[in-house]
Amino acid sequence: SVEAVTYFTRRTLLQDGDKRELCLMSRIDVLLKKAKVGTYWHGKSANSMMSVCTLFSADKSDSGRWDVDEVFVHSKVLVVDDRVAIVGSANINDRSFVGYSDSELGAIMWDDGNGSIRD
Repeated sequence: SVEAVTYFTRRTLLQDGDKRELCLMSRIDVLLKKAKVGTYWHGKSANSMMSVCTLFSADKSDSGRWDVDEVFVHSKVLVVDDRVAIVGSANINDRSFVGYSDSELGAIMWDDGNGSIRD
């Protein structure tokens, strides 16, 4: 159901469990706090680098009541600064990343700055 997907997306990406179970945003923040002074990453936060967005649809039902439904987007594309694109089948969860569960495939493409793309 959409409610279950929303719950687990929030718990995996945004909301920590107990102290041993950090969400992705918290894991990124932990790494950024270790960044050396003078590097690009020093002083950055996960919120400045990653956002999680959801869509909602709203419409009146036949009874005249407003209904709001969440729209689930199953995106598998990440574009960074118009220079790097990642396209693949992996989800951002343990099933895709632990290495012994789901099989995933991905491709990274870099723009080399002269109009051609290398893979």
